Amino acid sequence: MTTVIIPAHNEESEIARCLDALCPGERATDIQVVVVCNGCTDGTSAVASSFEHVEVIETSVASKTEALNLGDRSARGYPRIYLDADIELPRNVVDELVKQLNRTGLPAGTVSFRLDMSLASKAVVRHYRARARAPFPDHLVGRGVFCLSEEGRSRFSGFPPVIGDDLFVQSLFAKEECVTIDTFSAVVRPPATIRELIRVQSRVAAGNREHLELYPQSKQRGSRSTLVRAHLPPTRWLDLTTFLFVVGMSRLLRRLRARGKQDSWATSRAAAPTPTPKQDQQARTVEHLGLPVSLLTWSDLSEWATTAAASQIGVTVCTLAPYQAFLWRADRRYASALLKASVVLVDGNGVRLALSVAGVPASGRLTGREVVQRIFDGRMLQGARIAVVGSSSTSQNVLAERRPEWLVLGGSYPSEPDTTIVAQTVASLDSHSSEVVLVALGCPKQELWADALAQHHPAVYFSIGGAVDTVAGTRLPPPQAVERLGLEWAWRLAQDPALVTHVLKAAQIMPSLLGKAIRQRVRQWSKGPRRGLAD
Repeated sequence: MTTVIIPAHNEESEIARCLDALCPGERATDIQVVVVCNGCTDGTSAVASSFEHVEVIETSVASKTEALNLGDRSARGYPRIYLDADIELPRNVVDELVKQLNRTGLPAGTVSFRLDMSLASKAVVRHYRARARAPFPDHLVGRGVFCLSEEGRSRFSGFPPVIGDDLFVQSLFAKEECVTIDTFSAVVRPPATIRELIRVQSRVAAGNREHLELYPQSKQRGSRSTLVRAHLPPTRWLDLTTFLFVVGMSRLLRRLRARGKQDSWATSRAAAPTPTPKQDQQARTVEHLGLPVSLLTWSDLSEWATTAAASQIGVTVCTLAPYQAFLWRADRRYASALLKASVVLVDGNGVRLALSVAGVPASGRLTGREVVQRIFDGRMLQGARIAVVGSSSTSQNVLAERRPEWLVLGGSYPSEPDTTIVAQTVASLDSHSSEVVLVALGCPKQELWADALAQHHPAVYFSIGGAVDTVAGTRLPPPQAVERLGLEWAWRLAQDPALVTHVLKAAQIMPSLLGKAIRQRVRQWSKGPRRGLAD
């Protein structure tokens, strides 16, 4: 069964037209339509609920990506169509899109689009005219609708909390992997005035900037040389000037908003009021040196984990060392999983050193090994139902003998979550009523699996690498003298020479991390209070 997921934020005036097009009476039960009202303060939910065969989910969090994830959790079939609430997608187009996706075997699809410039000012028209002459990759973005097959949806575990959800999805598919229905065009209505256009484009600029920071290897950008060559004739210079003015002002507005920590749930097609930003009640991360970190004590972590385990939602806990800092920049899927983690423990001495140089207040070092040891000894999360996913077969046997009440799941786990194995694992966790899950699959695999499992079974998922082997006694822990010298990496390397690639990548990231820390500390000093002669 095809599922259509519609995230809606204050769309009372638009949602009825969207649903009227999707659900013609006698065929309303042929597809599953899920409307996720997120942070709505108007009558969106009431209007959507008036449609007999439409499922309505409500959340107080005004976040489009959170709404998409909630819709995915309620979805019953494939392919899945993700549709903006202000787009009218006729039912026959849905059928054609699904038909073409099945016929071609391609993992993604969308419809063509056209700009309705009837209300746009001359300046807005000039901007879009210039933009059309130097197109950037847009095979899925900007239409308000995209469709994914089961294989296409399996390329990512969940929508990360980013501004450009469609840009994130587009980055996972080459243009040749997408089918486009040309018999229907989604009508896109740009802002009417240059002022509204700059406001909307500032959000687009923020989304583009965020995407490139998270995924630096991404090719989702336009060509400046193509833009210049397209506007060599003097008759096009005014179009180019208008375009550059809008781009420049939107980037300036993006920087000003970033300083003021402003955010908004808006589309790239029209200006929208600014709602309350998403507030994740479980998240305990802050940003330092461009990395998500949690500056917690053991007491803080224990209290947080106990509360999270009882909250009946899936949350993840990751650890951060220099190797993970390297992956944060180099591996976009790992970065997405880390970005969604509720807690990121500063494990590695290299990251702690960089934070110290940057002047970040120190906190205790909370290692994955100590987390597992405390849970194993009952000093943390005592009484919780514990499960272990992965680790060596020898460690699994030790745990089964010494902690028979724990659920220990072995087997083979591929490098990326597989829908069948995820379903099997979730069924085991459900049967055991697991509240805490130790995922011991190695980085970055374990973070991807923890994120995927957290979407289907409520628990606290700790990504803890080889810590289970150490606690089980199948791998020797480093002596205290080695720990004091910060040479645990050398101890682990001596036991497992295959980790040499991790060490080299960690060494590769440390100079830039320390350089950034030094620059941040210098800026702090330069902005500090200056005493005059009168003092």
